[in-house]
Amino acid sequence: MSLLNGALIGLALAVGAWGGQMIALLRLPLGVPAALFPLVTLALVLIGAVAGGLTAAFNRSWAGALVWALAGYAMVWIIGHTPYEIQSRLIGLLDRRFAGLDIFPYHPAAQARLFVAGFFTLIVLIVLGLIQDYRLDGITGEMGPNGRLQPRGWFLLLAPLPVVLTVGLIADHNVQRPWRMAPAMVDDAIRVGRTHPGDLFDLSRETGFNYNAVKGLTQAMSERYVLHMAEIEAHAVEVTARFDNGYAINCRVLLDPPQLSFCYPADKPYREGLALLLAGESSQQCMGCLIRTTTEWETWLAAQGRRLGSKPTITLERQWGGHVFVRVTAADESAAIACLFGGVNPVTLVRCEAMR
Repeated sequence: MSLLNGALIGLALAVGAWGGQMIALLRLPLGVPAALFPLVTLALVLIGAVAGGLTAAFNRSWAGALVWALAGYAMVWIIGHTPYEIQSRLIGLLDRRFAGLDIFPYHPAAQARLFVAGFFTLIVLIVLGLIQDYRLDGITGEMGPNGRLQPRGWFLLLAPLPVVLTVGLIADHNVQRPWRMAPAMVDDAIRVGRTHPGDLFDLSRETGFNYNAVKGLTQAMSERYVLHMAEIEAHAVEVTARFDNGYAINCRVLLDPPQLSFCYPADKPYREGLALLLAGESSQQCMGCLIRTTTEWETWLAAQGRRLGSKPTITLERQWGGHVFVRVTAADESAAIACLFGGVNPVTLVRCEAMR
């Protein structure tokens, strides 16, 4: 019963902390590893079960409070770092091309938001640790003659879960909300901008939402796309929308107050800027094509450009966060290189390698 109690507390906290994000995934085409939220939910359930079991083993109120304080710290750390380091490490495990990269750096602003969420979570879990033995005594006293828990026992077991769910929702509001609020605004701008028959500037004035941010970009968009959280700052987020026809845009979303600022084509550095570097020219010659790199990489790319020949095929194979994996193949497919880029503005060359 102690293990079940702890596991339910961990599950309730996970549902509050990530339930909104998982619902958002059902309606938004977000580029998130499918295993992320099931894995971190399992982690919270296991931590809760272990904490519940240890509290029962020690059979002391003060020990229960201490155990749940430690468990709460671990749970809060997981909640706060799931969008950042945990997601980055999972991506590296699933796709070795991105292994070892800090795809979503932990931003200092996230620490302040996590402190508020963690404070309430720790208070609730410490209190539950203090009273766990008393609660479980009452619950086990509600066992029927067949060893099954009676309705009143279920009520006593489940009674704290709404409170735990509430502190999870506070964590969701402070930690996860920017991760779905910004993509939701970009998704709305794309869906309406693609199909609206009138002027987007007039629509923006009528609604108060900046649909005009995608004006001039909608004709190149296809119906299906994936949204990526490309860059997170203290007060703004860059979201990449990558369409299945090969087109992509970056959109900047301000967080306080929430508003879509502007959007612009995303792939000029990878397609036009990289083509210039392969030709031995500077990427600064093209507006919006700048790639931040070193002299050594520029020399290497120019040499590879001679090996690849004229008009090589540039393919953007994968994007995670602001990191994009690009393959360049010779016209006769006799040679190829693969390059990894990071950042949004400016784009930075991380590394390249010759494939064959």
